[in-house]
Amino acid sequence: MRDRLAEMRMFQAVVDGQSFTAAAAELGVSQSMVSRAVVRLEQRLGTALLLRSTRRISLTDEGTIFLQGCRRILEDIGEVERSVTSDTLATGTLRINAPVLWGQETIVPLLPEFMDRNPKLEVHLSVADRQVDLIEERIDVAIRFGRLVDSSLIAKKIGEMQRTIVASPAYLAQHGRPKTADDLLNHECLLWDEEHDILNRWPFEVNGVMRHIKVRGRLRSNNAQALLRLAIMGVGISRMPKDRARPFFDRGELMPLLERSHRDEAIPVHAVYVKTNIAKPRVRAFVDFLTEKLDPVSFASMKTANSSGRRRAKRVTVDV
Repeated sequence: MRDRLAEMRMFQAVVDGQSFTAAAAELGVSQSMVSRAVVRLEQRLGTALLLRSTRRISLTDEGTIFLQGCRRILEDIGEVERSVTSDTLATGTLRINAPVLWGQETIVPLLPEFMDRNPKLEVHLSVADRQVDLIEERIDVAIRFGRLVDSSLIAKKIGEMQRTIVASPAYLAQHGRPKTADDLLNHECLLWDEEHDILNRWPFEVNGVMRHIKVRGRLRSNNAQALLRLAIMGVGISRMPKDRARPFFDRGELMPLLERSHRDEAIPVHAVYVKTNIAKPRVRAFVDFLTEKLDPVSFASMKTANSSGRRRAKRVTVDV
């Protein structure tokens, strides 16, 4: 097993350094030792991992798959060793993924304090309005919304989200204000792309019956920030997180629509990570930090009252 781990380290070093010479210098061994280790590795696996030329080294398809596994294994070994030798101090690189708008407006403002608390930790933040594969893309913690279907993931609830329907004063001045849910069918609505098409079915209560209106529009996007900017510019009607809309209401850039009939259940927001990451100090540190900073109890501005006058639990609202 020790030899196999050494071969993995040498193989990874060759790829990262793009040469056997650089790998040898990085590991403090001879170039011939690195070369022999990679040859043994390829012989044992029965496939070529590297394509060698006089100018560069590149990975075969099998090499790409094997490299991903090497990185996970070697990183996990390092994490386990650090967990018992550094008093569970968060070290290494924390890879975070979040939806674009939520990542920019919620995660980014929190990062300075988080990094101050964890001075030996590096952070890589990726934002994308799609569901990433945590293992394939080497993500430590991802932010996800709604019902979780992947039972292989550990999830920690960090808040809730609700949406509202909005349009700019300029759009309403030109096209008029929709008075009923069915009126939306005669308006230009801003749509999500086909991958997120379920978000283009807007829920309403009409005469005591729940309906989902499939809205129409000529413009689609896979990016929440783009849809927000388009709504402010007066291109169409949008459905967006209430908390994100509130500052634009205050400035008069957006106006709420169909508030009496629009219905939207609170959608849970989770920080998720694979089961093998539960012991990693960097993952625990970040999830605990989010729980502390985004605890619904701490958001006094989110206080609301239900129809019977009792106070409901305060909530954190985020975007998808």
